[in-house]
Amino acid sequence: GFSYAVPDQITENQNDTFFNLPSGTPGLSVSKFTMNHKLEDKTYHFGPSFAIEVAPQLSLGVTLYAHYRYTDYSSNQMAWFSNGQTDWFNNYMNSEEWGVRPILGLMWHQPSKFSLGLAVSRVFVLRSDSRLQMTEKDVNDKMAIFDPPNTSDTRSYPYQIRFGAAFFPS
Repeated sequence: GFSYAVPDQITENQNDTFFNLPSGTPGLSVSKFTMNHKLEDKTYHFGPSFAIEVAPQLSLGVTLYAHYRYTDYSSNQMAWFSNGQTDWFNNYMNSEEWGVRPILGLMWHQPSKFSLGLAVSRVFVLRSDSRLQMTEKDVNDKMAIFDPPNTSDTRSYPYQIRFGAAFFPS
């Protein structure tokens, strides 16, 4: 067989504005504070699967998924102070990774309508590309930009062990 799975997908959008907040400095308040956040984090798996009965009531299955994960995050925050000064902060991060996720599974089934299953898997990242940028313009109009080079560091995923049981009443 061939399957396509979306084990994780997150989409977040936040747009908020707050008025008349304390600043922590006596006599100074934040007359307006705006923040906008956007996050997309999607993981896709696709690939072939094969299963065979290795003994009566015992089956072995193997899946070899291609793994793709895409993350895109941006955050903007702006504060307007009661003395006319402003503070702005922007954060941007983007990453993409490709890899494989082999899955090995066993299923034991009884003629009495009862089955047990066990699967072991792990994602192995083969290629990754990430970008990060942060920019701030403080109340003194001083601009600071943190723009490190792109990185190809790969993350390490843990092993997953899953167990399942089923009863078939009919």
